[in-house]
Amino acid sequence: MTKNTKNSATMARVSLLAMTILSALFAGCVGEPPVEPQGLALGTGSWRFEALSDGDEVELVRGAQGGWHIWTSVRWENAVGEPPEMTLRAGMADGSGEPHEVPMAGSFDPEHNGHRDLVGFPCILPEPSCMVGELVRIEVDAIVDGQPVHLERDVRVLGGNYPPPACETE
Repeated sequence: MTKNTKNSATMARVSLLAMTILSALFAGCVGEPPVEPQGLALGTGSWRFEALSDGDEVELVRGAQGGWHIWTSVRWENAVGEPPEMTLRAGMADGSGEPHEVPMAGSFDPEHNGHRDLVGFPCILPEPSCMVGELVRIEVDAIVDGQPVHLERDVRVLGGNYPPPACETE
């Protein structure tokens, strides 16, 4: 093999390697949806944010004042500016009954790894006894940078360590 042939083969391998790396990087960028600049994510957790997906199970918690709630948390990605004002709503996922709605007041934690979390907000359930074992829709409406944001998850409520009394139906 001549010197020119060796150089050409080496250049071809380097070019192929560079093309492979660039293709992999480009494919990763194209395949991933862009992150919203002020994205919010709905979760649960009493002391840390835990992401929620539809169908996840969450435990009913007996509060200090005798009511029952589930823990709700919100993650604010790329947090810039003032925290959003939010409203929390919870009711039956099938739309039956009147949902319970409250302003979601609380403090977001300081920025950590590009996000801020509001953790451990009690989501009061309107009929906790009748919601055990059922799908419950948790919704958060917020305004972020002047844009409305709506989050919702349908979760199954478990009785927890101190379940409410049995559901009384009319």
